[in-house]
Amino acid sequence: MKISEKMTIAQFRQCPQLAEVEKHIFYWGMEPNLQLEDTPFEQLRANGWNITGALKGLNRLVQQAEKGRCRYSVYSEQEVAAEPDKKDVSLIYFSNTVGVPSDEKPFVIICSGGGYTAVCNFTEGFPTAARLNELGYEVFCLTYRVGIYQLYPRPLEDMAAALRFLLSDRESFHLNKEYILCGFSAGGTLLGAWGTLTQGYAAYGLPRPKAMIPVYGLFSGDIPEYCEGLYDCLAVMTGKEDTIVQTRQYNPMLLMHSDYPPCYLVCGKNDGTVNPANSEQLFAALRKQGIPAVLDETEQADHGFGDGTGTTAAGWIDRAAAFAEKL
Repeated sequence: MKISEKMTIAQFRQCPQLAEVEKHIFYWGMEPNLQLEDTPFEQLRANGWNITGALKGLNRLVQQAEKGRCRYSVYSEQEVAAEPDKKDVSLIYFSNTVGVPSDEKPFVIICSGGGYTAVCNFTEGFPTAARLNELGYEVFCLTYRVGIYQLYPRPLEDMAAALRFLLSDRESFHLNKEYILCGFSAGGTLLGAWGTLTQGYAAYGLPRPKAMIPVYGLFSGDIPEYCEGLYDCLAVMTGKEDTIVQTRQYNPMLLMHSDYPPCYLVCGKNDGTVNPANSEQLFAALRKQGIPAVLDETEQADHGFGDGTGTTAAGWIDRAAAFAEKL
């Protein structure tokens, strides 16, 4: 089955191969935006999304789904019964397509963005997974909790649960012990906090990522221009009362330390949604600590460029993978 630009998200969800994953193609943490669901993919370019790249990812998803099971819940039935909002937290698995043993490389978890009201896997996670598969990586796209007021630290808990699930069953997936994280926008914010000792991997008793790849992430609520137009996202994250103060406990620039993971930061200079100064300042903080870091800041790639197809960010996935392989 070939996915075309004429299809809508709603029509794509109805593909029989995708029955187990249809909810996670574009996951809404609240009521779906029916206007988006019923709009042909080609018209969604008006939202600033990279639909050419997205279609690559959607067709790769169909290929993966045709092979068999590809969605895995990260919480047990008992955990979901105790906290029902954990029900949809899942990993969508994309196996590598080059035929080499997968345990020769770290596995990758991707956290797509969506302003903490959605998880936009089809525009960001799936096309990135498709390219990483071609580079020999086993990839998992995480649907974390969104659409809950005062959301944090739930996405961090979901990341921890996902890692415990994968690390406890490495043999089934033929996974390396090391892992890489990639996150877009709000997912990049999640990565920023995951790298800290007080809120992230160390606080959950989990190993440090080999590398992190934050793409046009929002890392600070402290500077006014970051908040204008993004206040709603930050308010969902930590609550409307003292939003700026509350976000500081997750701000990697304020919580930087010598064991922070190496980072390959990606952004566009003309990003009209998240000021690229976020990535620039995190890069500076990493360099100050002597942590390996690269800032891949391109001229013409607005927010939502996904895998970079058709923009000056094209090739960032290969460059990020090369960075991680040299560590």
